[in-house]
Amino acid sequence: FTGALSNSNIMLGAWQHLAVTFNSGVVKMYLNGSEVTWTLSGNAFLSALIPNSEVLSVGASSNGSNKFDGKIDEVSVFLRDLNTTEISTLFYSF
Repeated sequence: FTGALSNSNIMLGAWQHLAVTFNSGVVKMYLNGSEVTWTLSGNAFLSALIPNSEVLSVGASSNGSNKFDGKIDEVSVFLRDLNTTEISTLFYSF
């Protein structure tokens, strides 16, 4: 997500809830329970969503590079696309 969110969306030093959904080629991103507008640099993320034999990586690229500089907690993976209400409920339940 290089350049995906502007700095105005992120509060440094504060807990953030980030959710990403992918359904039929449509990617949506939610920050703190609300859908946000974002841009994608290149197609690396979309190509990573195509089923393949690589291990799912959270917080770094599959080869271990591009590591996230922070803490990650409460990671969940769902086998279906969650709707806006479900994303909001997840945010408010933490």
